[in-house]
Amino acid sequence: RRTMTLLSLFLVIAASTPLFTAACPSYSSIFSFGDSLADTGNLYCSSSKPSNHCFFPPYGQTYFHHPSSRCSDGRLIIDFIAESLGIPMVKPYLGIKNGVLEDSAAKDGANFAVIGATALEVSYFEERDVHNVATNYSLTVQMNWFKELLSALCNSSESFLGLRTCCGMGGSYNYNISEPCGKPGVISCDDPSQYIGWDGIHLTETAYRLIADGIINGPYFLPQFSNLCSMNLAMDRDM
Repeated sequence: RRTMTLLSLFLVIAASTPLFTAACPSYSSIFSFGDSLADTGNLYCSSSKPSNHCFFPPYGQTYFHHPSSRCSDGRLIIDFIAESLGIPMVKPYLGIKNGVLEDSAAKDGANFAVIGATALEVSYFEERDVHNVATNYSLTVQMNWFKELLSALCNSSESFLGLRTCCGMGGSYNYNISEPCGKPGVISCDDPSQYIGWDGIHLTETAYRLIADGIINGPYFLPQFSNLCSMNLAMDRDM
């Protein structure tokens, strides 16, 4: 799994091949969360279908040549990312759920972003006498949509985001605080390498290895970890 954060655009990109076995992983789907910077049609496909200026010309004139429910003259960041990965443009979740789209499958992922969405609940703003929040589709609402979709993508929680812990007992995700890993009678899974969670709180070696690889070989360390050696050698030469 890889995660990208772009402005208010939150993308989860699912890889079909492990991080360690391919120099350039093949990606199969994208899941996006956010607001108008990422919405590809959720507000338009919502039950109330509120009027919004993004739904009318000249929006969409550059690429789609008609309004596409995007708040731009053309494509968004998520569209360019999908294009670069060879994945179709990510469909709005409400379009998939309500059957508005001709192809309502979520095999390529789903976009949960909504125009005007906020990270915090609307109640937070109302308690502070702020009543001009555009929509009630907070990040919590979008995450709940994601959970709804998981049940359709997976037959059961056992068939899926590593969500169950390897060492535990009871609970929806094989975790019960009263029956922790290490307690007599609590057993671990046969193959921890297939799990992200070890004991419900800590991660497995496999998960830590993936994180370390992202730091050592990936772009998640500035300056890049792999360049530190050559930088130190250059500094020694200069001295």
